[in-house]
Amino acid sequence: MSNKSDRKLAAIMFADIVSYSRLMGTNETETLKLLKDFENISYPIVDRFDGSIIKKNGDQIFCEFASAKNAVDASLKLQKELGQYNDSRPKDFKLEIRIGIHIGDIVKREDGDIHGDGVNVAARIQPLASPGGICISGAVSESLSSHPNYDIISKGERELKNILQKHSIFQVKTGYETIEPHGSKPGYVKSKNNYMLYLVLGIVAIIGFLSIYNNAEDEEETLSIMLSTITSEEYLKEIVIGIYEEAEFKELPDDIKIELVSEEKRDEIYGEFISYSEANHFSNKMEIKNNYVIDEEYKRKGDATPQFTFDAVKTLFGSLFGLNDKDFGKSLGMLKSDSLSIVNYTTKIAMTDFGYFPVIFRFNSPKYLHYNDYFIWNAIVHDDNGNITVKGEPHIIAEDKIVQSMHSALNYKINTLLASSNAYITSINDNNILIKFNPADKGSLKERMIYIVSRDYQFPCNESPEDLDSLVNKRKNELLDFKSSVDKDNNSIFYKRFYRENDMFNTQNELDQLINGTHLLHSLYDQKGNSIVTLGKVSRIKIDEVFDSTATAKIYKPRNPHSIMNAGDYILY
Repeated sequence: MSNKSDRKLAAIMFADIVSYSRLMGTNETETLKLLKDFENISYPIVDRFDGSIIKKNGDQIFCEFASAKNAVDASLKLQKELGQYNDSRPKDFKLEIRIGIHIGDIVKREDGDIHGDGVNVAARIQPLASPGGICISGAVSESLSSHPNYDIISKGERELKNILQKHSIFQVKTGYETIEPHGSKPGYVKSKNNYMLYLVLGIVAIIGFLSIYNNAEDEEETLSIMLSTITSEEYLKEIVIGIYEEAEFKELPDDIKIELVSEEKRDEIYGEFISYSEANHFSNKMEIKNNYVIDEEYKRKGDATPQFTFDAVKTLFGSLFGLNDKDFGKSLGMLKSDSLSIVNYTTKIAMTDFGYFPVIFRFNSPKYLHYNDYFIWNAIVHDDNGNITVKGEPHIIAEDKIVQSMHSALNYKINTLLASSNAYITSINDNNILIKFNPADKGSLKERMIYIVSRDYQFPCNESPEDLDSLVNKRKNELLDFKSSVDKDNNSIFYKRFYRENDMFNTQNELDQLINGTHLLHSLYDQKGNSIVTLGKVSRIKIDEVFDSTATAKIYKPRNPHSIMNAGDYILY
């Protein structure tokens, strides 16, 4: 086979859709339409400025131009067209891109593949741009020096991944950048009013969900987030695999190899993630802290920096998956009682509203599809004036997408945790669903968007034995219906999971506990406190039309077809 190549100097423009993974997770059909619209808008513009698309990779495009000016002009035109396109889009479902441009050598092989400095540097510059923005290298900036009409701002020298020399980075103002937060505000305010305890257990993607509600008055505060160092420990493998299998209704092969990630590699990813997060804002204005900041704070005090642990989390999920003999209710409490748990590290050491604690492993099984991909559990803590939530979801991510994916997943979860409005399902007719909501919240509920449906079991303080019996019977009947459905196919993963020993929820084990009086509902009744128990994602729905106080929807691609939605279930938006 011929191995000839063609080397030349060219201006390379690299464009990537912002939060593509989040958009796909929210609404795959609409995201694919966005991708098609991106192609329909970008291709003619590239052609108009004498450019050519040399490679397309999912949500990314590489383009070649004969001059830096043409590359920048095409990019400005593209951001303008997308800005106008987004005027009619929902604010949380826009088509935004980041663009990076560099001048350098490229090598075009006979098979059409492209290599070289121009491609590599442009790809590394692109993540530094704001959504709707353009970042360029020093070489591109110099090429534009004789054209004074561009608004160019220096972003200083940056180290780029796998690029030996530092590069001066500049931003070309487009007028369509998403505004980023400037500076930071000290504002973490906690009320010391009396606490009213509500225990909230949720299995959301089979992630433990603990909430302690505070009846203090709302106080304005600056949101803040702690981005912790990355963990990769042998003792967490089993837990993370269990979470993944429960959330995705898939089982990883027994012989698949999952390896720890070296400290050097974790530090490299963490450094890139911190830089990326500071350059690309979260959807809500955030004061960002990281472990370097915490280290400096404790160094000034002359103290050693406390190290967080996942011990309480491991115990919690170990009890959930039957990997230990610990009581699940008591394991929940350990998240608050363990002084170095990720909950207390967030609230008492970092003193932030959010804490992000990524756990990462790497596949090393050549015969499987995801060989050399990373396996991440994005553990997130949220403290809302005493409401403590721990949740997260596992993902499989290609190496070149890891930092962007971490940021997108975290941004999506922050939005979910800050959602404050409920809409309740009032009727279900086959696949047609009617939803009722507060008219004041109409603007927040979006047509075509996908929402997770949940179900609550509420305990008032003065609950009677008859009230408990009613709740237990309600849950028991739901499980009997679920059992009747999964029993129809004893080869399905849903059947296997229902009869798997030691699993706690949506299983034969839970049904037995309801019958013999040892279920979590009985434990919470004995505590005589105000409690809400949320048991699982019931399903997903897609909103069709929104009216003044009602909306219509349809069931959307249920991961578990045996879960039956009921009137009274709700969505959070």
